[in-house]
Amino acid sequence: MPPSTKRLPKAINPSYFYVALITLFGAGLRLFRLGQWSLWVDEVFTIYAAQNFWRNLSEWPFFALTEFPTTSIVMGFFLRNGVNEWNARLGPALIGVVTIPLVFLAVRKMFDQRVALLTAVFLSVAPWHIHWSQNARFYILMLLFFTLALFFFYFGLEENKIGYILFSLHLFGLAATERLLAGYFLPIIFIYTFLVWVLPNQKPSGLNFKNVGLLFGLAFIIILFSGWTFISEPGLWQDIYFIDNRVSPLNIILQHVRGIDVHILMVGFVGGAVLLFQQQYFRPVLFLLISALTPLLLTTGVSVFQFAHGRYTFLSLIFWLVLAALAVFKLVEGNKQRSQAVMLGSIVIALFIFVPLQELYDYYTVENGGRIEWKSTFFYLDEQIQPDDILISNDPIVGEFYISETFVDMHTVDSRFIESAICDLENRAWVVMGGKSRIHSQFERIIQEVGTAIEFNAHNIRLFVVEPATLNANLSCQT
Repeated sequence: MPPSTKRLPKAINPSYFYVALITLFGAGLRLFRLGQWSLWVDEVFTIYAAQNFWRNLSEWPFFALTEFPTTSIVMGFFLRNGVNEWNARLGPALIGVVTIPLVFLAVRKMFDQRVALLTAVFLSVAPWHIHWSQNARFYILMLLFFTLALFFFYFGLEENKIGYILFSLHLFGLAATERLLAGYFLPIIFIYTFLVWVLPNQKPSGLNFKNVGLLFGLAFIIILFSGWTFISEPGLWQDIYFIDNRVSPLNIILQHVRGIDVHILMVGFVGGAVLLFQQQYFRPVLFLLISALTPLLLTTGVSVFQFAHGRYTFLSLIFWLVLAALAVFKLVEGNKQRSQAVMLGSIVIALFIFVPLQELYDYYTVENGGRIEWKSTFFYLDEQIQPDDILISNDPIVGEFYISETFVDMHTVDSRFIESAICDLENRAWVVMGGKSRIHSQFERIIQEVGTAIEFNAHNIRLFVVEPATLNANLSCQT
């Protein structure tokens, strides 16, 4: 009989099996204790936006479409099962999980599956990515849209595919409607396009006036649409960002280093700088370095004259991970001796896997997920308060969310609570201070003098009660 002419099915690429295992491990880290951490004020704002998205879309469509609409839709879907920490964060957590295989595919297309697998491993255990995956906020979805938009921009120029460029712009539009912070896309693509155009290296096949004109023209329109609220009301930006409690440039750099991890930054930057001089890696490494450095440099620069925060540099995380993965792979590949390769492999495992796992252990056990323990504090308070008690906090919105009571905002404390007024209180006052932000320093000093500290086991919380009966005996209230 003649041999069968049927084609045997292709064997499944083992890299898919590996990335599936990596993704499952990353999913476990992102779902672990997801509903345990207390909400913080920005999460409460996002929950309200998600709950009211469809009403806002009908009444104020422009506002709804430029205020993290995709995050609101995703979160709103899960919040239908009940408003709690788990349901609020489940959407962002799943997006964080999906990011792992999608980044793997993008990096494999840029380099190969070995660098892509290393990147997936680094991303799966990245503490900063896990932290924002466990937040009911827009950052994790914006990061995904922003990162994929830049990758498709790069592939569009490399392969001269207009479809990739248009899809890149679509993803950029989705990222920009989450937050204008995604506007970092524009300086990144401008710097990269300009440098590959003027430098004497080989040009990508898609670097032509048609593609570049389309790219920048549509990107500019997207920014105009997403930022029209600020363009039409110039004073609004000043009201929001030109405030007193600025973060210094040094603190932003330190926040960035803590978020990315110093070993990722050092290996990624040094490795990228070395590979930049190898012709085959010039364009991809140049692209990665610009994408990694631009958010940090711009955020640090604007922090000199307006409010900015280290979390704004979160958008560069994945590009740093790719640079580090490429550098590690080339370093191990370059060592032909088995003993040296084993030693380098051990260092890689220790630095890039065990160090972040140690950070995550502290995150889950010691740092309370990086959250102030508002929830248990306000529930305790709800059991103690009487109808006429006065409630004061430096995060009143969270208190009102948890126990539906009216709180006085300590940061904007009014004349009723100046020193003389406190000494004349006729009703008991409870003061909840969490963390160090939005605390009225003078008011804090007075409360510490006239109030009684309540021993309460809650992470990063101070609780005081001021009893009118004890005020006369307090030296601070004696004339």
